[in-house]
Amino acid sequence: ENSTEQNRHLRQSARLKREEVDGRQLQLIAELNAAKTSADTNPASMRRVAELERELAAAKERVEEHARELERCREAKRQLEREFFTGPRVEQDAAVVAAEAAKLHEANATRERAEAEVKE
Repeated sequence: ENSTEQNRHLRQSARLKREEVDGRQLQLIAELNAAKTSADTNPASMRRVAELERELAAAKERVEEHARELERCREAKRQLEREFFTGPRVEQDAAVVAAEAAKLHEANATRERAEAEVKE
């Protein structure tokens, strides 16, 4: 239940960030279009167009960064879910190693007994 609540909180946080960045991106596009319209007659507007284009590029980078972060969170969530249902991978590997070590020990003991019988 706690992981469900954490997951819900992470999804909500990611959605809010995405909406905020998307809103800012739309605002920048609108400002850029308005600046381009007035740039034909006003040289100061040309500078504003360049500024807005830089801000828009930065906003797009943030959107891509948030998308990558969201995908990393989703992968971490999938991994946690796998571990929750199957147990941590390390514990499984340790159990396999322990079983193999027991088999090896048993095989060595059997071999030593066989060698001792041959010598007698």
